Amino acid sequence: MLALYLSLIGNEVYQRLFERVYFSHRKQMVTLAMSILESREDAEDAVHDVFYVIAKKHLRVLQTITNEQDMKNYLLKATKNRALNMKRDRKKYVLLQDNDIVLSKEEDLNDSSFLDAICDKMTYQELVDAIRSLDGKYEEVLYLHFVLEMSVPEVAELLYRNIHTVKKQLVRGKSMLIDRLTVNGGVTRKDDKG
Repeated sequence: MLALYLSLIGNEVYQRLFERVYFSHRKQMVTLAMSILESREDAEDAVHDVFYVIAKKHLRVLQTITNEQDMKNYLLKATKNRALNMKRDRKKYVLLQDNDIVLSKEEDLNDSSFLDAICDKMTYQELVDAIRSLDGKYEEVLYLHFVLEMSVPEVAELLYRNIHTVKKQLVRGKSMLIDRLTVNGGVTRKDDKG
């Protein structure tokens, strides 16, 4: 991999700096990423992403950092952020057990595919009960939107909330509902399956 990064760097001074940083900090970066992602392969991917972005766009940042502890902190912070983003993205994928229906990222959980997948797993009353078991603001938004079939602007107006806020609460509420159903055995997260 080092050869790939070095091929992105034209300047020999930057190449030597990058190589020194790579050999000095890579092991710690992988260890940190593994503690977050719990997978050697995912940790390696996270560290690769960090070094790739540095080689491609942020070489000047490395040159400005003169203190070794600051360099370590910079690299570990970048690694932590990348690993957390990967973990968050992985959690956005869900798999419904029996039907092998895959719901993609939260942004793609449109109302109709969400309801179709969930309703295949439970009765209407079970869905309403699951919605009612959520935190207040998410319960309100999901109940008004899915049970009473109000549009997002109507929900926003009724609750005196910004439309953008209601949309975010719907996305988070759907994710919370799926998590709640996961605990009750009706749905599994894609990353839980293996």
